[in-house]
Amino acid sequence: MIVATPTIEPVAPTAPVEPPTTPSVPEYGNAWPIGLNEAAAVVAELWDDGTFVVDGAGDALAFESADEVPWLADGVANDIKRVVFADAVEPTSLAHWFEGCANLEEVANVPAGAKDLTRLFFDCPKLMELPDDFAIADDTKVDELFGFKEAPAEPIETVYRGTDENVLAYNWDADARILVNPDAPASDPEDDPSAVDPDADTIEPDPADDEQAPASDETEDVAGSLDGDDSTLGADPDAESAKDASTEPDDAANSVDEQADAQVNITIPSSVSMMLGQDDPNSATIPVMVANRSERAVAVTGARLKRADMDLPGGSWSLTTEGGATTFVSDARFTPLGLEVAFDRPVILAAGDTGTQLTWHGTFTDYGMKTLLNAVLAAGDAGFTYGSMIWIVSAA
Repeated sequence: MIVATPTIEPVAPTAPVEPPTTPSVPEYGNAWPIGLNEAAAVVAELWDDGTFVVDGAGDALAFESADEVPWLADGVANDIKRVVFADAVEPTSLAHWFEGCANLEEVANVPAGAKDLTRLFFDCPKLMELPDDFAIADDTKVDELFGFKEAPAEPIETVYRGTDENVLAYNWDADARILVNPDAPASDPEDDPSAVDPDADTIEPDPADDEQAPASDETEDVAGSLDGDDSTLGADPDAESAKDASTEPDDAANSVDEQADAQVNITIPSSVSMMLGQDDPNSATIPVMVANRSERAVAVTGARLKRADMDLPGGSWSLTTEGGATTFVSDARFTPLGLEVAFDRPVILAAGDTGTQLTWHGTFTDYGMKTLLNAVLAAGDAGFTYGSMIWIVSAA
């Protein structure tokens, strides 16, 4: 994602502006300086939307119990919904940091160098997905990392798509959780002897059934990560030529085959330019041009933008047609975790659509985003890259 400066050139400062070596503590509530050697070197902030940001650089204070954690002691545990750490923050201990945060749902990242994760996410029932890069060092303390005071009636399925062996080997049963990877390929019962019941009766297939049963295909929704290039998604148009010409499928099978032949061929840029508002510095627009060269209509039903190389605070965003006549989603949240949103109404692209202009409209309400934008303008930077947006696409 590219942030572009307004067309009006900012006035150059008369003296060079030196960036602060440590973040300043915001002059409002819900900010706690927790740097180990210098308090303001690491600052924890709780934004109004429930995002908990740990900014700065270096080590942070360690806590022996939840009572010592300042934000928990201040009674805001239930206000924390998502967590993100700046890349330069390197706490030795994260013990008890989010213990009892009953509404915590998202975690963008966990510093890999922490050697004590005791009760880090203890009593967090809504936390059901971990970042892909989450890892546990060999000598790290992990007592009751994801546990509960009172175990839930059913174990909580916790999604983890990473490959860290210590995470996979963690005693999830003791914490009343089950680790799952929805992207892992399902095992084929034919390849898994344990899935075959040796006592089950063997039913021999009737050869006549094979002669009468018509061939069938499965259709799927398609989703892709489009990096600004054309992306062709769908079935192989030559696949049907390999079928037996003597087969006479029924009307329903013909319909399925025709859909399989029609490729979904659309273009949506994943790298977009963020244009800062000239009247209001806390607003921006992101123009997106989409095209559909398929032989059938397609629907764009959502978007995902995951955290990449840098922390990008956000605000409230809506996606509309160019003139704003139609709104597809009214309050998407670009947070430090990125974005994941299902549209309120799909963007329908007609077959052969050569180009439809969409526009994201954003309003920055978070302290961190305002600070970031001011720093970008003051430094005269042309922009920065965030990550690739994934658009969710299906046959209409």
